[in-house]
Amino acid sequence: MNLTSNQTSVDDRLMICDCDGVLIDSEAVAARVLVDELAALWPGLDIEPVVMPLLGLRIEAVLASAADTLGRTLDAAQIGAIRRAVEVAAVEAPPVQGIAHALSAIAIRKACASNSFSPYVDTVLNRTGLVRFFGERRFCADMVENPKPEHANFAGYFNIDSGTGRVRGAGVFGPPEAAAIMREILSPFKEDGVVGAVASSSRRLGGSDNTSFSQAGLPGIGMGQDPIEYNSHTWHTNLDTYERILEDDVKKNAMIVAWSVYQLAMSDTMLPRLPAAEMPPKPAEEPTTPARPNTRSTTRTESGRANP
Repeated sequence: MNLTSNQTSVDDRLMICDCDGVLIDSEAVAARVLVDELAALWPGLDIEPVVMPLLGLRIEAVLASAADTLGRTLDAAQIGAIRRAVEVAAVEAPPVQGIAHALSAIAIRKACASNSFSPYVDTVLNRTGLVRFFGERRFCADMVENPKPEHANFAGYFNIDSGTGRVRGAGVFGPPEAAAIMREILSPFKEDGVVGAVASSSRRLGGSDNTSFSQAGLPGIGMGQDPIEYNSHTWHTNLDTYERILEDDVKKNAMIVAWSVYQLAMSDTMLPRLPAAEMPPKPAEEPTTPARPNTRSTTRTESGRANP
């Protein structure tokens, strides 16, 4: 968006902001309280690696998933107590640095949509003065029947980011039955050179953004493409410019991905997932090493991928 647009061109625009982590710097506070509360209930268990990937879901969803992963249970009273402890701590968190200045510079209407409950959101926005940017345009999880989808409602994540090459197939995290469904979805594009789909059980991060979902045990779907100049020239370099795009390939890729997303979203059944007994363990985290100096003739814009 051009922030210098005149008022008549932005009257129909609305910017929607999350609350935690966007307006209020509360996620680190909430994460620590969740870990501490569960560690007190379940001494001897390594809580943090289970909880941290779940942040962003509703507290109830985080707790349910953590309990399931660790083979424990929580009753309604324990869940309520943990929610209250998180909110008591998070309500004192400061605004994200610079957020008031940024909101002031964007001359369009704004709304706050949060997966937290109304009393908490109203309290932190009023305490920090950020409420002036939103007025009554505040929408919270307790205002709707089904707030942010949880893992059980997650159909799949598609990732296509390997340059301009034509899609040739897909890899999907899950059992062979999940790959069979993806092969059926992709079958109309056989004449365009799409050969099918394969299943993966790797939970290792890296290579592409769909691996973050695979590590969480969710259907991360990576589209395999022709490697046209990608690893040799364009990946994270200043040679990744529009004149290197193969127009026909990109048009076909758009149709393939749009079709696949639509079919999966409209399906009456979810992609099969690996049952708990067959879910491979997460690999141990590899130690980080300093980036090596770049000696290539092209200019690197980043030293490598950063997976959430």
